[in-house]
Amino acid sequence: MGNSAGARFFQLSPMHVAASTIRASLTSLFTRLTSSMRAIVPFRIQQTWVAIEAGHVREVLGERGWIKIPSNAPQIPGILAWQGRAIALFDLGALGGALLPLQPGQRRPRTLVVDVSGAILALPVDGVMEVEAVDDSRVQACHVTRLASCSTEVELHGRPMPLLNMSKAMNGILASRG
Repeated sequence: MGNSAGARFFQLSPMHVAASTIRASLTSLFTRLTSSMRAIVPFRIQQTWVAIEAGHVREVLGERGWIKIPSNAPQIPGILAWQGRAIALFDLGALGGALLPLQPGQRRPRTLVVDVSGAILALPVDGVMEVEAVDDSRVQACHVTRLASCSTEVELHGRPMPLLNMSKAMNGILASRG
């Protein structure tokens, strides 16, 4: 991934990264942010790197099992347990494009717990990097990457990454349900 500062992968325990660790990382990063910068979390699904606004990420967990549920939204194939409750599993692969959808029972090594306008979702991923500060001028319309619910991209560590718009993804799911 290169030797740039901030390019280290989370060294996660088998279970999860504590919310306090994420908060400390975000607090440290926030002190370096200006109004023209944003904090993002790069993650990988299969061989594709994607980024998400750090403000959406509540927690980074290890591998989690999930239960398939009947759903007319293929992007929400199941649920998993988190903090004593069930939360929806969001399958980015079901949006189409280069990513393959999760198969029933398939697990990924990490799970991002994200908050989208108060809706808490689990996003299974294959890898996660630390929070990155990115100048807004580096975020541009997609030219190199193509992924549903991503209209912008950013280059980090020599890799172009689509910037996932979780609100757009959720609105697409709700619109498809009628």
